[in-house]
Amino acid sequence: MSSELFGRWVAVQVRSRSEQMVEVLLRHKGYEVLAPCLPEPVWGNRRGRPEPLFPGYVFCKLCEPSQGLVVATPGVLRFAGPGGRPEPVPSDEIAAIQTVLASGLPIRPAAMQPGCAVELVAGPLNGCRGTLVECTTRGRVLIGVSLLQRAISVVVEREWLQPLPVKPNLPQSRNFAAQTFDLLNLCRQASGPVIPHTKSRIRAGKR
Repeated sequence: MSSELFGRWVAVQVRSRSEQMVEVLLRHKGYEVLAPCLPEPVWGNRRGRPEPLFPGYVFCKLCEPSQGLVVATPGVLRFAGPGGRPEPVPSDEIAAIQTVLASGLPIRPAAMQPGCAVELVAGPLNGCRGTLVECTTRGRVLIGVSLLQRAISVVVEREWLQPLPVKPNLPQSRNFAAQTFDLLNLCRQASGPVIPHTKSRIRAGKR
């Protein structure tokens, strides 16, 4: 393994329902591990099994292995990279997941979906970036891992959302920017004026 990967987060594919076991074993080997789960469901006096937010995967910060390799850990299948090689996960994506977990907001697993890029400018997720995929009186934002094409979904207040600027070299950037403003306007119409933008706007409900 290249020493350039030491200190970087990678995704590790594990056997089904082995996320927690792998997390414990990797921590015992001295690795920093992230295996986020939903809170344990409770039915009366019974507790259910925690549901992983990224089923089949855990995240591990690589270091010089002193007590064993990651891939030699029981329950580990391979690194989630091309050809089974470790592929770094951007540190801002890991930080965003950790921030969401610490926020106490209700979350659930989700598949990556196309949508409008936004930044949260207030609340416990201030500074996180994600994708706005649902907008009613509140907004549903996906915080995802691009390597895995998976995400977690969190509902936030509409006032916390701000559209990210679109790079001019992206195809159809005007339409994308207009759609971003329109989705946010749907959130804000109940409490404030519609945000103006270019004439090329795509109105909700029209194609």
